[in-house]
Amino acid sequence: MENFLLLRTHSIMSLLLLLYVTGTFIYINSLKEKTKVTKWFRIFYLCQMLWQFTDMLRYTLHPSLIGSLFYKLVAAFGTMPFFGFVEIAYVYFLYLFLGDPFPRERKAFLYGVYVLLLITCAVVFWNEFYNQSNLFIFNIIAFTYGLFFNVWALVLCFRKASFFRKNNQPLAAKGNNYMAWVNITFITPSICVILFGFYSLLGSWSFFLLVWLGNLAEIVVYINFGAVPINFQTKLMGFSFVIVMTVLMMVTLVSIIVFTVLVLIFVLPRILRYTLTDPLQRLLDGVQKVNAGDLSSKVVVGQLDEIGNLTANFNLMTESLQRSNEELIKYATTLEQKVKERTTQLQQSIDNLKATQAQLIQSEKLASLGELTAGIAHEIQNPLNFVNNFSELSVDLVKDLKEEIKRPDKDEGYIDELFDDLSQNQGKINLHGKRASSIVSGMLEHSRASTGERALTDINKLADEYLRLSYHGMRAKDPLMNADYELITDPKLPKIEIIPQDIGRVLLNLINNAFWAAASLSHHSNYSPKVTVSTKFTLPTAESKGDVQVKVTDNGFGIPADILPKIFQPFFTTKPTGQGTGLGLSLAYDIVTKGHGGTIEVESIEGKGTTFTVKLPIGFGFAQPPHA
Repeated sequence: MENFLLLRTHSIMSLLLLLYVTGTFIYINSLKEKTKVTKWFRIFYLCQMLWQFTDMLRYTLHPSLIGSLFYKLVAAFGTMPFFGFVEIAYVYFLYLFLGDPFPRERKAFLYGVYVLLLITCAVVFWNEFYNQSNLFIFNIIAFTYGLFFNVWALVLCFRKASFFRKNNQPLAAKGNNYMAWVNITFITPSICVILFGFYSLLGSWSFFLLVWLGNLAEIVVYINFGAVPINFQTKLMGFSFVIVMTVLMMVTLVSIIVFTVLVLIFVLPRILRYTLTDPLQRLLDGVQKVNAGDLSSKVVVGQLDEIGNLTANFNLMTESLQRSNEELIKYATTLEQKVKERTTQLQQSIDNLKATQAQLIQSEKLASLGELTAGIAHEIQNPLNFVNNFSELSVDLVKDLKEEIKRPDKDEGYIDELFDDLSQNQGKINLHGKRASSIVSGMLEHSRASTGERALTDINKLADEYLRLSYHGMRAKDPLMNADYELITDPKLPKIEIIPQDIGRVLLNLINNAFWAAASLSHHSNYSPKVTVSTKFTLPTAESKGDVQVKVTDNGFGIPADILPKIFQPFFTTKPTGQGTGLGLSLAYDIVTKGHGGTIEVESIEGKGTTFTVKLPIGFGFAQPPHA
């Protein structure tokens, strides 16, 4: 084995560099951000690992094996290709670092250097297999290739720094400037090797030390000026890694190992405590005091770094909070009195609004009662006419009966016939009298305040009654109104529990509005105004509880779509000024939705008419339909 491998200075250097770049590769992979920049940074260090590994193999081989097939294969297909990719990945990374101002140049560069790498690998292949593995030529080729890329990188970084400076991006300009100086540490050993040879004292140690320091500086610059934010913990990990690698480099220089240990033991902890832990502890103490309510607390500002800036801004924040707190206390002393005064004013306004609302609602009810009274006056006239007519006939029949009884030859059959007619007349008088009584009772029910008591009610009968009352009331107000009406009832409609007076007001309001809308177009030719009231029963299903529906439809002018959502709002009306209070539909909506748990919907087509649909839910039980 000793005839095959030798432990020499250059192989130890390559081993240390291999360990370093392997650690760096692991650290770069630990960063959470996954960007194109970090991707090429990883490729750069992966290729470095492979390059240093093949370099270590070359330097470790016994001198007698230099020029052997194994040596040639390692040099031609390992060291040179991996070193070539190291330089390509590094420059490509620099193109992307902190911004990409030259995208077209970057793409052209990538294609061009691939060609250059192929040519360089071909020359190395020739040197190894046809030029007896001339080590001097190999080193010249490799370091000239590396010098070209490092000079390119130096110029590129200065160009990017100038570009970012002109575009007011000082951080990106500063980061690229630092990367340019890092490249000088790579250019210097290449020049030394080309001038003095790799195996000279100056060439080998400059290569080892400056490449090592350049990589460390590169990591430091990336941590501080990364294209994506790096948290403080990651920065500490990176700096710790740099310190460890620096120590590893210094350990190889045995003469200063004692100095290194002393620095690690005594100097480094003091630096970290002075620059990091003490300022953080002071800031933490200040935060805890402010959190406890002490806004007068101030924290001593140490160094003017990030922690110092944070501390200074923390002090400014506490001063601002203290001023704001004093202003709030001062404002709070007067705010309570203002709130009390304003509350009193608002309460008075609310009381006035309630009184006004009660008056308006009463006015609406009185207007409704007036319309109802006019309809009732016309409706009650029919049964009263019948009562009068049959009363007059009964008087005549009584006279005839008296005369017939006084006659000596009275006709008993005729007398019985007169009694039968008289009895029939009395029955009809009684029937129409009850009809008039029921109409008066209905008026009284509508006019008196609602008791809120629910009762089983026949909706068909209620709709019929209020349709006729509304029609006759509108005719009484406007004798020229000539509108037709139709009632379509569902014979299977059950009785449901409602407050009859309230639902009666709802139907009367909707039907009055329908007659008004239809009659408004009665002056148009070829137009027949009509109001249709229909009822419908929906059976309960698994999805719904079932309901009773009442639809009021007119063929009037319709409601414009832009005001349709507003019609149930209080005090909103589509009627001309003085013809409506704007409370009818609002009250109807509240009665149906809040008082009965139902819904009231409206559909309207402008120029064709409007349909209002009242849906009243049925209970768990309901009476049998009125018409079986």
